[in-house]
Order: sequence, then structure tokens, then C-alpha cells
Amino acid sequence: MDKRAIKGRDFVRDMRAGLSNADLMHKYKLSVKGLSNVFNKLLEANAIKPSEIFRRSMLSPDTSDLRVFPVRLLSRRQVGSPLPVYVYDEAWQERVGLVTNLGEGGIGIEGMEAKLDQVRIFVIPAGEVPGVGKIIFEAQCRWAGYNERSEVCESGHQITSISEVSLAELRKLIDTMASHDGDAVKA
Repeated sequence: MDKRAIKGRDFVRDMRAGLSNADLMHKYKLSVKGLSNVFNKLLEANAIKPSEIFRRSMLSPDTSDLRVFPVRLLSRRQVGSPLPVYVYDEAWQERVGLVTNLGEGGIGIEGMEAKLDQVRIFVIPAGEVPGVGKIIFEAQCRWAGYNERSEVCESGHQITSISEVSLAELRKLIDTMASHDGDAVKA
């Protein structure tokens, strides 16, 4: 199959001008996989930020095609000290786990049972990190399993919905973690 050259500058300009994912796919003759590949390359080249992709998924009416993007593209920060996260199930019973890593696109959790593709509402309470307010978001479990050494359930969740207020608090938390350690990990 012949690969077409796409000018990154033009693509980014169109993306930032508000073209939907469907419009970008049509204009540049891309499949969903092709669109994902273009976003990958732009992320790797630091031409766009991960938040731009997830902002598109929250604002665009054609969000389903973004769900195929690998969460591993998004940088996550390791959490140095225990950071509790609460989840509410259908009966609104509190359950708690510990955040292991965190980014704008997702969260790693240990100590809480999770099922693949399960969607839940998570809360990181205010006051856990000085200067950071309560963060509420919806996320879908992308993987889950038990750590063989510790026998603790570990899971990774993709953030599927978050308010502007909570997103601002999440960014403050990530910035706080980044100032304490310069190491980013791939989720």
C-alpha cells in the first residue's frame, strides 16, 4: 500500500481550526487507523499535546473514533506517596484504591477490583495534595489483573469524561507531581 505524505503543519492547523475527526479523515483520506497513526506521529514530534486529543473527544460529536487510540501514548506520572481514589458503584457504595500513576488520559489503580470495559465514576478527594481540589471523572477499565508478588489487583483506566473544573484540578495535581519528580512513565 502506498503511503501518502501529509504535511503535519497543515494537519495541525486544520485540527486546531475545528475540523472534526470525520472531516480530517475525509480531507486527508485516512482510515481510523490512519488518523490514529497521524496523531501518534504528531505526539511523538511534540507538535500537539495529549490533552488536545482528549479535548477533541469531549467536544466533538464524532468521538467514537478516538476510543481506538492507545492510552499508552499519553504520559503518566508515577505517584510517589499513597494517593487514595474513591469509586462509586451502581449502589453508590464507596470503595477505595490507591493511585499508582496518573495523566490527563488515564489513571492506574491498585487495591481495587476492576473488570475490563467497566465504566465507573472516580473521585480523588480535595486536601490529599495541598492546593489541589476534588477531582471527579468517569473512566473505563482498559486492563486489570493481579500482581503476582503482592497479590493485589492492579488496573488501568482511560478517562472518558471530565468537567473543565476537574480537568483543571487534575492538571494541577499532575504539575505538582512533576515538580516532585521529573520522571514520566508510559501508561
